[in-house]
Amino acid sequence: MVDALAAWGYTWDAQEHTDTKSIHITMDHGPESSGRRTPCLHRMVPFVEAIGKPVQWLSDPPSPSKDKPIERCWGIVARHWNGTPLINVDTR
Repeated sequence: MVDALAAWGYTWDAQEHTDTKSIHITMDHGPESSGRRTPCLHRMVPFVEAIGKPVQWLSDPPSPSKDKPIERCWGIVARHWNGTPLINVDTR
């Protein structure tokens, strides 16, 4: 995630850098946003220092995965696969 943000941030021209006041990142409740697993946060600090803009981490409110459209989509796909291991192109 940090690599993608860095690649995006380093492509800014001078005008974009001037116009950008802050960056807001919306995180889900995955392991990257956990306070216990901090590799993402440790890698984020040099990026934030390099771009010189404040970054605000926003969090989605906790909700059952059935309420999220992407989770419903994955549920349909998983039912279609019926647990078949996707080990080769034909299976996929």
